[in-house]
Amino acid sequence: MNDPSSASGATPRDFSLRASDVATSKYATALSGREITLPIKKILGRDDVIFTMGSCFSEEIRKALGAEGFTCAPRYSRINFDRDRMVIDTLPEREHMNFYNTFTILQQLEQITGAWNQDRDDYWVAPKVSAKVVGWTERPLFQDPYKRLVFGKTVEDLHAAVDLVNAEMRASFDEATAFVFTFGMAEVFRNKRNGKIVGQKPNYGGGAGLDETEYHQSDFSENLDNLRSIVRLIRSRKPDAPIFLSVSPVPLERTFGPSDIITANCEGKAILRAAAGQVVREFDGLYYVPSFELVTLAGLDGFREDGRHVRPKVVEQIVAGFSDAYLAGDERESARDTVAVSAREKSAYQHFGDTPRWPIANRDRPEVRYDIDADFHVLYDKALAATQMKERFMRRQRHFLIAKLLPQIRDVPGDMAEVGCFRGLSAYLAASIAVKGGVRRDFHIFDSFEGLSPSATEDATVFAPASPKEGNLFACSEDQVRANLKPFPFIRYYKGWVPTRFHEVDDRKFAYVHVDVDLFEPTRDCLEFFWPRLSPGGILVLDDHGTVFFPGARQAAEAFFRGRRDVVVVETPAGGAAAIKVGDVIQGEAVSGSIFGALRSLWK
Repeated sequence: MNDPSSASGATPRDFSLRASDVATSKYATALSGREITLPIKKILGRDDVIFTMGSCFSEEIRKALGAEGFTCAPRYSRINFDRDRMVIDTLPEREHMNFYNTFTILQQLEQITGAWNQDRDDYWVAPKVSAKVVGWTERPLFQDPYKRLVFGKTVEDLHAAVDLVNAEMRASFDEATAFVFTFGMAEVFRNKRNGKIVGQKPNYGGGAGLDETEYHQSDFSENLDNLRSIVRLIRSRKPDAPIFLSVSPVPLERTFGPSDIITANCEGKAILRAAAGQVVREFDGLYYVPSFELVTLAGLDGFREDGRHVRPKVVEQIVAGFSDAYLAGDERESARDTVAVSAREKSAYQHFGDTPRWPIANRDRPEVRYDIDADFHVLYDKALAATQMKERFMRRQRHFLIAKLLPQIRDVPGDMAEVGCFRGLSAYLAASIAVKGGVRRDFHIFDSFEGLSPSATEDATVFAPASPKEGNLFACSEDQVRANLKPFPFIRYYKGWVPTRFHEVDDRKFAYVHVDVDLFEPTRDCLEFFWPRLSPGGILVLDDHGTVFFPGARQAAEAFFRGRRDVVVVETPAGGAAAIKVGDVIQGEAVSGSIFGALRSLWK
């Protein structure tokens, strides 16, 4: 949240997907918030098996879903084939097979469900297959027209390969309880023999198809019919399974039509997007995931160096939004905790020795709330709903500390302030407690509303190095925050990077300050400005004081308070801390008996 103008090569912020019961209706709001909304439909659980199929982007989605704790199919790793006699796409190195368009996806589903039986003599002879594709010298090879890069040394080998793929996909289809499809292109090649659409452009990898196929630019009606047939086929066997559709943001590598590649790519994506939108309107239980829209709005920064394939971070943002919108209850958080622990626990122990601070307690966290202070839970639940934040046990604990301390500053003079508000959860709770207590104070909120600022070397962890720009992590538009906090007209907003607008309140005193800026430099700047203006008996909450993900916040506080005698810092196992201003010399109960009494009550 510091001014990023000094950072060289600043990267424009990405867009993100946000689960919401209310869709964003104004383009300006979407742009300022850098987010696309997804309707909340809690229809997936951790026991679901998600059948993923489509273009190369489907492989990235599958990986990200797996990282979120989902079980994905088909399970191509179960295919045991003779690599000396057959090739099956890029197996076993990559657990994926490409089906780029609505035609080939439909045809493959028809094959595995028995709606279409491929003739045994429906194959090609490929005399010039690239040595990079196969590891032997014999030629010609025999090729399946309808799956990418499936070859056999003999016709029998090819049949065996096709049968193995279909058997695994059939078994996975039977296991599946949900489906995710990504559609990549509308340009296709048609088999002259029977009109079926083949799995790859002619001569791909040295394969056949130059004489056997003809180019075809598919239109809206064809793709819509394909999507309708896909849905009906699945519904005939899995009537309750949710189906998620997405258009791949990966551009065409080249076009085979007469138009410029940019024009052709735009037309193809528009055809697929329009068809997906129409079929979602026609059937219940269908959902569109705006992958294409999100990456397109992010621009070239959404792609890797080749300008075509999507950056893993962006794919993770898409799947995170997908999980927020569709994974029921706390299961998304539980899934991510499980995966995160298994992937990072070893590194955390290595970094912190015998006393790791990695919050692995989430893995074994109790599934109950505190059994005291019902009023707090009512206010907190209302704040969660108003700001559309997710329930997290540790977050509730940190806010419980805030709720217990705030009433104790009733007689402490000064305003309230928050630096780093995200969607406004903490501000909503603090303002609610102030209103309930009948204490009216000016409440000042400072935020960039653009996410985190560049990180410093103090912010590097074993999980991630310091970065020149954190993108839109924890970004929420000012308009959205104002809407979330609309019940509190006494709140004032200061948009800008820390500390550029602090000077506007340099003549104020403060009784309560909430600092949630995550990183070393903005935490340091907040302490340097607000601590001298905090009244004796006032509290300054440090939200990130104990988290391993943002070590810079703790380092800044420890450096600032080192040697001072006007502060008591109280830490909690949930990660937060409260710095209480007590004057030059601590004099026990004479300083602020009510505050210390409140702290003692937390651990009775």
